[in-house]
Amino acid sequence: MANKDLIKQITQQVVNELENREQSSAGSAAKPAVPGDSAAASTQRVLVLLLTDAVELSEVEKQLKKLAERGVVIDLVLSESLDSDWRRRFKNLPAVDEIYEAGLPEQGCFSLVSRCEGVLIPSLSMDVLNQINSMEGDDLSGRLAVEALSQGKTVLVPEDGGVTMKNARIRDKYEQKLAEATNLGLQTAPLHELSYELLRETVDSGQLTEVNVSREKTADTGEPRVSIASGDEGCGAVLEAEGMRLSTTIGVRDVKQEVAGYIDHTLLNPDATRDEIVQLCKEAKEYGFASVCVNPAWVSLCNELLKGTDVRVCTVIGFPLGATTTATKVQETREAIANGADEIDMVLNIGALKEGDYDFVLRDIAAVKEATGNRVLKVIMETGMLSDSQKAEASRICKEAGADFVKTSTGFGPGGAKMNDIALMRRVVGEEMGVKASGGVHNFEEAIDMIAAGASRIGASAGVAIVSGETSDSDY
Repeated sequence: MANKDLIKQITQQVVNELENREQSSAGSAAKPAVPGDSAAASTQRVLVLLLTDAVELSEVEKQLKKLAERGVVIDLVLSESLDSDWRRRFKNLPAVDEIYEAGLPEQGCFSLVSRCEGVLIPSLSMDVLNQINSMEGDDLSGRLAVEALSQGKTVLVPEDGGVTMKNARIRDKYEQKLAEATNLGLQTAPLHELSYELLRETVDSGQLTEVNVSREKTADTGEPRVSIASGDEGCGAVLEAEGMRLSTTIGVRDVKQEVAGYIDHTLLNPDATRDEIVQLCKEAKEYGFASVCVNPAWVSLCNELLKGTDVRVCTVIGFPLGATTTATKVQETREAIANGADEIDMVLNIGALKEGDYDFVLRDIAAVKEATGNRVLKVIMETGMLSDSQKAEASRICKEAGADFVKTSTGFGPGGAKMNDIALMRRVVGEEMGVKASGGVHNFEEAIDMIAAGASRIGASAGVAIVSGETSDSDY
């Protein structure tokens, strides 16, 4: 590939970051950067209260940088007691617009809160928590938090308040008061997910009913365009920031119907019967799913049943272990295409990836891509078996090998699709490739979360439940 060296360079940066994070047990993967011009993607403004250093400031810095990458403007309120080096680092963040000291007069709280969409408090003391529960702010942090809740703004804190308490009784009391505060509207999330949750929570959830995925496909990826009805700038900004194409439409269809265009309606059970496959195809036509995803033995039948429709036939190769030989995968692919498959979902060689034999993994995928020709190739990496750095490396290899999509899971391995994984994969492959979330998407809300995190396709046996507003207990 012409961009081979560039892809490797970018991915190595991601891998290095993730390996450092894994070594320090920081946990989850970073959310994706905004593709293109981030300044145009969002005009959100958030207020961040850094009134104590009793929190993991390096993680707070990462979260603020992620907000900056999405074009969010940040107002900072800094405590005089904050370490001078950290004060300098936070002040120098590119997205910081205004900086206030802790001595802000009380009368300034209303205007400061009113111009922001949300408030982040990375460390919430027991004193401030009591102020929130009593709705009487005695100090700056308490006044700002109470004012924000009064104005109906999102107030987001770490799920443990960002504080460490060694006394179990005091910790239990704190958790009880934190739970009380959530009844007043306080939002909580893991510290390493604050930026994503803030963006998600500050979008009026009602606006999601106005998202429209048109039937027009983009020329580069073949994926549906996302259209936002006039007046839904907030929702549009979040979707655009996550790499989804936007256009304006006059008429808008129900979002549950439109999300169907993202779904590969899936039935991969080994005991699936002919009648069940027929029903699968019937549902795919009825709801307008992107494809049906079936085992190779059913490709011919599905091709026959779906002729003359927009529903594609997808099948799996080297499934579910990925441990068959390359020659076997190639032969499976050729036979599937001869039988009418439009899309191929192959499992990469997981063992080879984990032991670092990246050249073999690359050749394995490239051989299947050659056999696939101009049809769509998705590569399943079984994310539940991999570290974040391995997921990043696998995504890079898939892109270099010419695959069209990276995909999370088979549905038969440990875990399923996770938003952090989708975000990481999107970050590595950029806008040029598709990202498929598969395994464990049970309902409409989870599907929307995956799309917001960067998924351009969803593999699910729960397709009907997703578009019907129900919840499935299926693992795939």
